[in-house]
Amino acid sequence: MKILFLAFEVPYPLDRGGRIKTFHYLKALSRYHEVHLVALTRTRDCAAKLDYLRSELALEEVYGIHIDLSQPRKARLALTSLLQAKPFVMSLYDSAEGKQWVKHLLNIKHVDLIYADHLHMAQYVPAKSHALTLLDQHNVETVILQRFADTQSWKPLQWFARMEHRKMSRYEPKMCQRFDAIWVTTEVDRELIEPWLLPQQYIEVLPIGVDTDYFQPDGCKKDPYTLISVGTLSWPPNADGILWFYNEVYLSIKKQIPNIQFVVVGANPPSAIRQLAEDPSVQITGWVDDVRSYMARSTAMIVPLRGGSGMRVKILNALAMGLPVVSTSVGCEGINVTPGSDILIADDTDTFIQQIVTLLRNRRLQRDLSKNGIMLIRERYSWNAIYGQIEASVSAIFRHCSESKGDA
Repeated sequence: MKILFLAFEVPYPLDRGGRIKTFHYLKALSRYHEVHLVALTRTRDCAAKLDYLRSELALEEVYGIHIDLSQPRKARLALTSLLQAKPFVMSLYDSAEGKQWVKHLLNIKHVDLIYADHLHMAQYVPAKSHALTLLDQHNVETVILQRFADTQSWKPLQWFARMEHRKMSRYEPKMCQRFDAIWVTTEVDRELIEPWLLPQQYIEVLPIGVDTDYFQPDGCKKDPYTLISVGTLSWPPNADGILWFYNEVYLSIKKQIPNIQFVVVGANPPSAIRQLAEDPSVQITGWVDDVRSYMARSTAMIVPLRGGSGMRVKILNALAMGLPVVSTSVGCEGINVTPGSDILIADDTDTFIQQIVTLLRNRRLQRDLSKNGIMLIRERYSWNAIYGQIEASVSAIFRHCSESKGDA
């Protein structure tokens, strides 16, 4: 089968959840199919990364479409979006040149399946095509915008986010209806999206996995009373969660455990995050080559997310390494965890404080969470098992669509 894979970003290096998922889904598809990759690029120097992907994943061809994410363009689009029905976050990743290039490829390649990776790429897929179409919904954008608006204290940003949410609540269902099939990462997302779909459309839950050879316990000595957070900090929900955690939770814990340490790992920390390092007990690392060494030395990972959607790869990675996790319900959404057995859940300030203090002082609880987390990942979330699910789902999509057309 010939697949045209439209990627939201170049899925390399593997330093964030979306890239990790896209990389491994490409790897799974290229095992049995001829895959042509078109990826949006943020910089002009992506040739080496694209060449690496072509070689490493045995892709047929790779192409890059440059997207201008400069502040002047963002400001201009934000203003013009006030008069448009299309959400700003979708217009930001729109490219007329890119659409023409995709159209050209479709004319000359005669592909069997067009794969849109993220909702942002749905706009690159023609409304009518001879090929089957598949939309991989990493997240539900409507939910992300709703949660983002609900956690904003600055009124102008809250107003803009609510306006974006109203637009997205109309845009996202319509775009989903244009595809033959939808993949989602969690049952929660499936329950949200399924009511939007037409009877003949196919939807399936396919999770994100873990490279258990890469993320595994290493037995190194831990730094006692050390918390770690991992995540790209230019993504607003990550930055919001860290600031909330530090101000509302961490400072209170520090009064009970004075020698506590907090390590914040993630690329592009905004100034408000960098300022936390004025506290001697807080380390802001920025981007790191290998997050495993930081995770291995920590006592627990905290995931204080109040917004976002989809599945958090960092939790899967932490559990695979035997690192106990304390998360909000939003943070661990879609992962088949059992609170109190392989993870601790906290959705308010007092509970977060209590869970972390108890965990840091209870070595047996740390060992139990570690053991059960490792077991969960090995049984349900290894990539080798998920690769098989991906290929089986592709076959199921073609069978379903053939039967639907036959019934019609």
